[in-house]
Amino acid sequence: MKPLKFSFLFYSLFLFIGMYIEVSVSTYLIVVGGVIMLLLTSVSILRRFLVLPSTFTFIKDVSVFASLFFLLGIGMKSSITEVDKHFLGEIDIFLKDYKRVRVGVKITDIVKSKDSRQFYADIIRVEDIVVKGKIALYFNTNQHNLNVGDLISYHSNLKLIEPPRNIGQFDYKRYMKGKGIYVQSYVNEYELVGAERDWRYKVLEWRGDIINTIHLEDNLLSNDAKALLTALLLGEKSYIDREVISQFKDVGVMHVLAISGLHVGLLYIVLFWTFSFLPHRYRQVVILLALWFFVFLSGFSPSVFRAVFMFSVFTICRLIRREQSLEHSIGLALFFSLCVYPQWVYDIGFQLSYLAVISIVYFMPLFKKYYAKNRMFKYIQGIVYVSVSVQIGLIPLQMYYFHQFSLTFLLANLVVIPLVTVLVILGIVYLCSMWLKGVSDVLGWLFSRFTDVLYYSIRLVSDIDYLSFNQLKLSSYQFLLLISIIILSTLAYYRQKISYVVVSLCVFTMFQLGFLIGGDDMEKEKFEVVIPYQSKVRDELTIWVREENTLNMMSNQWDTLSRSILTLESYKQEYSIEQVKYSDIKGMVPNRGNDIVVLTKEYVDYNLAVDNPIILLAQQPKINFERMLDVSVPALVVFHNSVPFWYKRKCIAICVKKNIPFHDMYEKGYWSSLL
Repeated sequence: MKPLKFSFLFYSLFLFIGMYIEVSVSTYLIVVGGVIMLLLTSVSILRRFLVLPSTFTFIKDVSVFASLFFLLGIGMKSSITEVDKHFLGEIDIFLKDYKRVRVGVKITDIVKSKDSRQFYADIIRVEDIVVKGKIALYFNTNQHNLNVGDLISYHSNLKLIEPPRNIGQFDYKRYMKGKGIYVQSYVNEYELVGAERDWRYKVLEWRGDIINTIHLEDNLLSNDAKALLTALLLGEKSYIDREVISQFKDVGVMHVLAISGLHVGLLYIVLFWTFSFLPHRYRQVVILLALWFFVFLSGFSPSVFRAVFMFSVFTICRLIRREQSLEHSIGLALFFSLCVYPQWVYDIGFQLSYLAVISIVYFMPLFKKYYAKNRMFKYIQGIVYVSVSVQIGLIPLQMYYFHQFSLTFLLANLVVIPLVTVLVILGIVYLCSMWLKGVSDVLGWLFSRFTDVLYYSIRLVSDIDYLSFNQLKLSSYQFLLLISIIILSTLAYYRQKISYVVVSLCVFTMFQLGFLIGGDDMEKEKFEVVIPYQSKVRDELTIWVREENTLNMMSNQWDTLSRSILTLESYKQEYSIEQVKYSDIKGMVPNRGNDIVVLTKEYVDYNLAVDNPIILLAQQPKINFERMLDVSVPALVVFHNSVPFWYKRKCIAICVKKNIPFHDMYEKGYWSSLL
């Protein structure tokens, strides 16, 4: 069919977009839209009986198929949303009461094998209500005795995972949404009531046993080598030091620590030669089974699923002697990934993984004329071209999510990829020979030495900081324009049409204008007052006043300041703060527009010569709140999270009666003068 001249990847992207965007659409409208699209599809099949221009028919057919995938994405998203709403509705009474309830769960995943304090579980029962949903469990102490498949019962509160409350804070709610988890619970004591073991849980149990065996002290692997081996082959990065993780991120080679196509490809080669004694068809079947076993053994991450699925499509096509383009394979992998686990659409790792492999497919051919004949030079060129291709595609996401970009990736990949290739092969052989003492000792020593070389190389490259660029902020508008520029430029090269060049230049001009507008906004943002959310020491009140690259920190309890402000460093980095001043909180904080009057137990003077101030209410000041509003007539009342609930409710009722806007930090998080 003509519309299939576009690859399956093209239509799968519409499925992704339909699932990603936040659209509130009823099931009825989805069904009606789907029926209309099916009717249009039926009509398009009869196009041979209609007198229509071929170009018109082609565009119509493509639009129909793209719309079908888009509607399918919206439908799948809506069905998942309805299931989540039903689950949250069933336990809503327990979420609102904040009471301890008895909960029965089944452990499904250990988040960090090193700590064994955080687990994911399926909820079975809350009190006497049978429910079906997922939950994140947090323990105060290590729980190495808990395994995947264990059934436990405990008493605790059920809480919704909250959005970030502090400026610059990691959006943990969105991260957990990508895993289909909306509820969390903190557990002190629990009762083990049973266990359910099937083959999947058995595989994960083997994974845990292998990790424990690797980290025994009676082998010749160094601590760094143990951590790296666990990450490269089992997908468990919690054993690697944070400083090392940070260095890998800074030089742009974090992808080698996440199991992906590189690792799966090397495993495929090892398996191919290991089972070379089998007939071709049986060998391919055994390799496929081994690779899918590896998917579960490595924790069923999106990148592993994508890589193994693509290898499976490639292998099956070879078995049935049917050629399959790489674009179709990627499209099928994306389609089935989203069908199996729709929440992956919000996973940043999932997005980076697919965008990286799509970039290789479309940008690598640009370099096909520039390969040398010498094998060594050709190998080095291949690494460089792959690195450049991946980085071209990932630039928008890196700038949008992480606000940084580094040019050290070329040098880093030239060193890291050959070393990781050797380490992965050594690691596979080591895991297969762990129970052969002499052989494993030699392999362990070699693996440790190569690990030392890898870490030393990464440290050297990370010191070249002048090639790294931070504070690269992209708005959603600029992000879409940058993606459009890359796509249009690629089309202009492949299609050799001047129209794509013209449109690309127009979009580039819009992108530049967006940066100019953004630059004007940055000029306006050179001054900011921030009242951060205090999560640990509630009576502590802290105010940040930023002017240019100077930050004035005000506090009423300096002895506990460091324990409550966890996002200060990221804020200083984001705005390139060079100087930090410290002062005590007085009764008033200057602000451009409306000055801030601070009212606490110590400061209760609100009768100041200030027009339309912003009132910051903290703790429980001994004042007549209603009279204060009559005297000051504030532009806004900010309720700090240290205000008692009963007192705050009474004050909010007065604000509502007098039609005075307010900001509740307990509900909305931090307050900023730029909000």
